[in-house]
Amino acid sequence: MAITRLNNNSITSVSALPNLASLPSGIPTGKILQVKTTGHLATFQSSTTGIVDITNGSLTITPSSTSSKIFCLVGGNTYKLNASNSWHYCKLWRSGIGSATQLFSQQLGGYGDSGQETNAIQINYTDSPSTTSELTYYVRADNNYAITVNYNPCLTLFEIGA
Repeated sequence: MAITRLNNNSITSVSALPNLASLPSGIPTGKILQVKTTGHLATFQSSTTGIVDITNGSLTITPSSTSSKIFCLVGGNTYKLNASNSWHYCKLWRSGIGSATQLFSQQLGGYGDSGQETNAIQINYTDSPSTTSELTYYVRADNNYAITVNYNPCLTLFEIGA
């Protein structure tokens, strides 16, 4: 590709651009077949020890092919109201194939933290369920102590075709 520059480094002509219509072999080129989202949910407050479902934090999706992948995106934040030296988790689960399965867990907070803190939820997970049956993905809260945590997640699912 030939590029001509003037003294002020501006580009005056480009004789050819690479073909961007196709990618080199080995790079996947899947298409987004469907998208579902919860939108930002109302604050869910958990003060219990252990795993609990976040209210309205689930979505169902039915893959159109057994070769489809489901890209799961969970974003948002948590706000711990009390208790230093404690942590909490935001977890992504799936049901619909056998028993419910935890797919990903993000630890938030930890030892040495002050009594109040805000943490970002950032879960990006690609699932390969190999089914055309309806699947349910859901976000769960998990506190290691009886601390009070506000969870504000948003769950979005993308079906990616092969």
